[in-house]
Amino acid sequence: MFIYIIFICSFLLSLDNDNVYSIISSPKNNAIGGIHASDNSINSIFDAPVNIDFNDRELFVSLNNFNDFLTVYHIGYCLYSNNSMNLSLGLVRREIYNNYDTQRAWNYDGYPELEEIDYNMISLFSDKQTGLLLAYNHIFNNKNIIGINFKSEFHKISNITAFGYGLDLRYLINMNKLNCSIGIDNFLSQKRWETGLIENNDISAYLNFSINLLNNIIFLSEYNTQDNFILGAEIKLLDEFLLRFGTSDIEDFSFGIGFILKNITLDYTYKENFNSILGNNHILGFTLDLNNSQK
Repeated sequence: MFIYIIFICSFLLSLDNDNVYSIISSPKNNAIGGIHASDNSINSIFDAPVNIDFNDRELFVSLNNFNDFLTVYHIGYCLYSNNSMNLSLGLVRREIYNNYDTQRAWNYDGYPELEEIDYNMISLFSDKQTGLLLAYNHIFNNKNIIGINFKSEFHKISNITAFGYGLDLRYLINMNKLNCSIGIDNFLSQKRWETGLIENNDISAYLNFSINLLNNIIFLSEYNTQDNFILGAEIKLLDEFLLRFGTSDIEDFSFGIGFILKNITLDYTYKENFNSILGNNHILGFTLDLNNSQK
């Protein structure tokens, strides 16, 4: 009952607050509009609970590039798993380029006039964030999974640093052809700057469903407090080839493909973000099965 109360309150009180963990990691989930979809693979440990087999030893790496402004890297690795739980480690890195510091370029008396701007006083600065994630998933008869993500963060803007932490709570119900997932992100989340400033990240939440039709078509939908509504699908054209697409209220269109090879899965996603200052972005990722690669 407690988790439902938190979920309802987060919908009513949450505001969109950007942080390094708000970026969807899986190229597959990005292709489906940026959804928090669960998968039996290490590539979605940042996004949703996962059911990783005891014999699986997987390494996941993705590169998310937003034109020349922003690049995000995700790395995931399963540390340990058995029939009832799995423990994984994730690393996320976000680098923002070409930021301009204009605070000394004119006197702050409203909007500047062209003749009062001193362009020699405009300088560049860097903005880099690094997050370390510890994901724990408890599995009940492969039908229900409770996921807890412990998050830490190091943020540096120019020469000013901050440390942050937070918690994600997620629950997945697997009903054969239908899956339902509920999640609460940024629970008890806070970032402390060396200047004394404290940021409290707003709680966000989501509720999504996926329906598997004919074993080769999956329809997915999600309502969350950031994107509002997401709709997408994954189609298996061949055993080795997957086609994905999706749309959401803030993203006009996303498209992706996946290739399943002997010991590696390759994924690519293109996102058409007409309404975003970051423009379009390309996402490339791979998941390596370390067990098969050693045979």
